[in-house]
Amino acid sequence: MFKIMKLSTVQSNYGIDVIRILSGLIILSFGLEIFNIEKMNGYTEWTTDVGIPFSDILVYIGKVSELIGGLCLTIGLWTRLASIPLIFTMFVITFIMLDGSIKTGSFYLLMIFVIYFFIGSGRLSLDYLLSKKKE
Repeated sequence: MFKIMKLSTVQSNYGIDVIRILSGLIILSFGLEIFNIEKMNGYTEWTTDVGIPFSDILVYIGKVSELIGGLCLTIGLWTRLASIPLIFTMFVITFIMLDGSIKTGSFYLLMIFVIYFFIGSGRLSLDYLLSKKKE
């Protein structure tokens, strides 16, 4: 009866993998906005209104980090390295563009990316497969 309350290491690893894949897909979908000129112009106006310098360049840098980082998280390739620009991007969105509101999706994504920076990608990842080949 209490077996459902106990979580094996294998089950918890797969749970972490599912969260990584889903958060990667979410951020990848935001990164795909780089191909929508209207949305990019809107983001540029927003960052200009907030007072961020070089907003037109920084918006594209943020979207590229979301696109590449989201892809890397989804497939589990270079997870820790890919999380660094995503952490920076979500930090800027949360604490500069949204005035530090921690009740936003960007804050939750920031926390997820910080977690993956520390724990890595998990078993369902290319990182894991590549590390096994080296051994």
